[in-house]
Amino acid sequence: MPFDLVDRYAKWRWEVVWDLTPEAPTYRMTNGEARRFVKLAPSGNALPDEAQRLRFAGAWLPCPRVIEYGSDGDTDWLMTEELPGVDATKHPWFATEPARLARTLGEGLRHFHSLVRVEECPFEFGTETAVRHVKARLAAGLISTPDAVERLLATVPEPGAEVVCHGDYCLPNVFFTGDEITGYLDLGRLAIVDPWWDLACGSGSVTRNLGPDYEQDFFQGYGIAPDPERIAWYRLLYDLS
Repeated sequence: MPFDLVDRYAKWRWEVVWDLTPEAPTYRMTNGEARRFVKLAPSGNALPDEAQRLRFAGAWLPCPRVIEYGSDGDTDWLMTEELPGVDATKHPWFATEPARLARTLGEGLRHFHSLVRVEECPFEFGTETAVRHVKARLAAGLISTPDAVERLLATVPEPGAEVVCHGDYCLPNVFFTGDEITGYLDLGRLAIVDPWWDLACGSGSVTRNLGPDYEQDFFQGYGIAPDPERIAWYRLLYDLS
């Protein structure tokens, strides 16, 4: 924990709420009724990008407000306000009505894609940018599966429609208040992209979290038929980027 945070927030209670990547945990900070969340990561990671995108997205989307972003040279941190509601994995429909939840997530994604005008967004991750990004990661030794990169390069889809995508549309990142989607987390990959980036990731999350029988409900909610080739390519891109 960076000393600057420990010192300034000594009266707050800290608890880890996410540590899938041990070197980049997320903490919940509590002081009476006040709650904040802090993401930590080694310096040189993507937290600056997320801070920048959250500040931009706050004018358009219901997302956490950035309180501060900082670094001590070894560790970066991003502190945000709490987002009201519960994420989709904690919604009652998760256990009782998974098909309804999948459809609502599809409807919610279609709505998300209408919220930010492409001409207003300064972030872009089209296929050319994505390919350069993956090649750079491979050259830097950050990808251990060059055959997967070869497969990605050999199957680049033709350019399609573009929208402002969430970038990591999955059940834990979509928040509900009652029966309505009211907020979004983890916008570090928000950018102008083919909507299949979100459709591929979102449908994959539906299968991981709800089971393989509900992807069709998700696509029905969005109002589109599955495109297996684009789904496969954007899921591979997600894994490599």
